[in-house]
Amino acid sequence: MRFPDDVPVLADGVVTLRAHTAADVEPAYRMCQDPVMQEWTTIPVPYLHEHAVNFLTEVVPAGWRANTAWAWAIEYDGNYVGTIDLRDGEGGVGEVGFAVSAEVRGNGVMTRALKLVVRYAFDGLDWKRVIWRAYVGNYASRRVAWKTGFRGLVTIPGGGRSRGVRKDEWVATIGCDDELEPKGNWWAVPRARGWRDPAAGAARIGCATSDGGLR
Repeated sequence: MRFPDDVPVLADGVVTLRAHTAADVEPAYRMCQDPVMQEWTTIPVPYLHEHAVNFLTEVVPAGWRANTAWAWAIEYDGNYVGTIDLRDGEGGVGEVGFAVSAEVRGNGVMTRALKLVVRYAFDGLDWKRVIWRAYVGNYASRRVAWKTGFRGLVTIPGGGRSRGVRKDEWVATIGCDDELEPKGNWWAVPRARGWRDPAAGAARIGCATSDGGLR
């Protein structure tokens, strides 16, 4: 595909997914300074300005041109607020990664973006299944996946890797015949004295998979 000419614009009236531009470099760089983002994704730490430039002007276009990775800028209220991508896809099965800025977490932006991309994976790329991954403990990302309809959650001990360290990982999937709606009830998490429900803190917990869409 040609970049940015052939990048499809996906929108639902609230969130727009579009090709990245040079104007996204600065907000992407600022977004990746967030300690929460750094905790739950595999972005380099420290995250330098050159990392943002390379990812948005080299890595993202190369993925589209090679038809191996498809990344969109997430635009909300006229502003760049994150990135979401699909990758792999061999045999009709691929993975999704996403990252969103702290300012818009908890208001449904990421769920809207994820539903748009999953629909494109099925309708535009003819995938049969999409895989979501997150480090164990990333409840905000898990909730976004659950609200989108991902199911069959399993825990893989040591399944993730971040900066040379193995981490336990959650994995769930959604198929092309599944509804993009929650499957089952959001589970109740046991409470302990002084403990806060992680799901309630979605605004401060990074909505990103273990590889975050920003590498």
